[in-house]
Amino acid sequence: MRRGSGEYRWFLIQVEPARNDLGEIVKWYATNTDIEDLKRAESLHAAEKRAVEMIADGAGMTDVLNHLCANIDIHVSPSVTTVLLMDPYGKRLWQTAGPQVPREWISVISPVPVAMEAGLCGTAAFLKERVIVADVATDPNWPDEYRDLASEMEYERRGRSRS
Repeated sequence: MRRGSGEYRWFLIQVEPARNDLGEIVKWYATNTDIEDLKRAESLHAAEKRAVEMIADGAGMTDVLNHLCANIDIHVSPSVTTVLLMDPYGKRLWQTAGPQVPREWISVISPVPVAMEAGLCGTAAFLKERVIVADVATDPNWPDEYRDLASEMEYERRGRSRS
């Protein structure tokens, strides 16, 4: 069903007739149960199961990580998921997976220094904790070369989703 906000959600709809003494239907009763959270959990569980199967079948790390990113992207749209791995010296991050990440973004973020004010990923690796940025356009942690490209890509992605 579509909510007033325009968001689509999964619902379980159950309908039962009410009958009179002759067995004729006189009215209908219906219940709608929002099962969006259950469907998301099922989808994530299926993605996790598939990732384990891929590992057991000998798939490469990049293929497994791309599979996970693609499934996460479905749940966090319009955001884009990527995985960056740290070099052996702990100084830089290299883009490893993320099938939805535009190529022009990869050339800017790879490698990313592990440091404060090195964008979301570089700062998170430096602090060794999760860093959440609500708006790349205004967050002081984002260097201008990341901010401009991220804002431009967000604009383009939203434009594509409307058509």
